[in-house]
Amino acid sequence: MIKINLLPYRAARRKENIRRQISIFLLFFLFLATGLIYYHTVLSGRVALAKKKLQVTQEELKTYQAKVKQVDAIKAKLAILNKKLDVMAKLTLDRKAAADLLHEIAHLTVKGRMWITKIEDNGTMVVVSGIAMDNKTVATFMTRAEASPLFSSVELGNIVHEEMQGLKLKRFDIRCIKSA
Repeated sequence: MIKINLLPYRAARRKENIRRQISIFLLFFLFLATGLIYYHTVLSGRVALAKKKLQVTQEELKTYQAKVKQVDAIKAKLAILNKKLDVMAKLTLDRKAAADLLHEIAHLTVKGRMWITKIEDNGTMVVVSGIAMDNKTVATFMTRAEASPLFSSVELGNIVHEEMQGLKLKRFDIRCIKSA
């Protein structure tokens, strides 16, 4: 028997295939658009969060910079104060050093046999000038000065015989190097 198809069967199948392909194509683009929108939303949220963190960090930085300026000002004042304290300590030490030097030299002199006429202190060396009754008195003074912890080296600069008021005296200059 011969079958006659009055309905366009192939044409209907072709139309159905085309509809299916268009549906799949449109669904693909719909899923793609949904994925892109989701990805964009996630990235926008991350960017917004990063911007907020950046803003908070910048505000913290401003407060810390103000504190850093205060700390720098305090450090500058502290440095100035330390310099002042160092100068005061040096002045106190220098004032005390001069008194200690005079005390030590007075202690080293031979009482009644010698007189100090001049003391020059240039920081590292002290030049003592004076008058003594004899050479032995000058030698005794030099021996005492060498034994003193204040001086590390003692040298006789010169000694000159001099007559004053009928007495034969010795005028001397002694160089003493201070101990460190």
